[in-house]
Order: sequence, then C-alpha cells, then structure tokens
Amino acid sequence: MKVSVPYAELSEMVAAKTGKNICFEYGSCRGEGVVKFLGVPCSVRILGVVSKSVTLFYNVSLSSSQDFEEGSFFDRVRKHIKRKVETAGNKTIDVIISDIIKHPAISVIDDNTVAVNLEKIAKLNDLLEKVEISDVFFDETGLCADMKLLRRMNNDI
Repeated sequence: MKVSVPYAELSEMVAAKTGKNICFEYGSCRGEGVVKFLGVPCSVRILGVVSKSVTLFYNVSLSSSQDFEEGSFFDRVRKHIKRKVETAGNKTIDVIISDIIKHPAISVIDDNTVAVNLEKIAKLNDLLEKVEISDVFFDETGLCADMKLLRRMNNDI
C-alpha cells in the first residue's frame, strides 16, 4: 500500500510544529525533494530505509542562470563564492540538526547525511506495530511511503 502526504500538507504540518515557514516541493527525479527555508533551496534525497530508519542526504545548491564555467575572472570568482556559500549552508544545516533541533529521532551520520529513527517518533509507534515500511520517497505529489501490513494485523482482521 502507498501512503502519500502532499507537499502543501507537509509544509503546513512542519509550520504548525516549528512555527517556521518551510516549503517542500518535488526535486528533479523520483526520490528527491527540495526543502526551502528563507528562500534557500536544499535538495533532499532519500538513500534508503533499513528496518525502521530512513537515511537522507541533503545538499544546499544555489542555482544560477549564469554559466560559471566561463573563463572570465568574474565568472571564476562567482563560482568560487557559490561553492563557499553552499558549503557554509550545508555546515549550517548540520548545526541546526544536531544542536538546535535535537530531536531524539534524528541523528547526523556525517556531513550532509542524517538518519531518522521512526521508532523514536511517538505518534508513529501505533502505525509501526501494524505495518512494515519498505520504501520512502518523494514523487510529483508529495512524500510517499510504501508499506505492507504485518501478519499480526492480518490475523486480527
């Protein structure tokens, strides 16, 4: 079975919980989403689901209509500044996750990679007793999860 949360609803849920206006949208391919906070886009890719833990990779990526591969001095300076800003953005996200959010379900694995232990999210405990999550991904409609009912649940029906 597939369960989906539309991007608008996901944004509303996060805003209600955090008081922050964070926008979620589809990335460039299945499995990739974009999170925007203060107008800065952060690409999020789901690396995998193991047991009841989801591993994510994120990367701040500043897009530009200018071709930074040009050979002029100013193009090279812009490319260098862009890389430095993206690196600083990723380091800032690391700090926000580990020092500010401090949610017991979220842990930084290394630079740009986090794990979300779904068992440590209290509101998911009842659901996780009844289903096994085989995949979590972003698609055109929102954040999705593929699940199957556990046998215990099937025997109770």
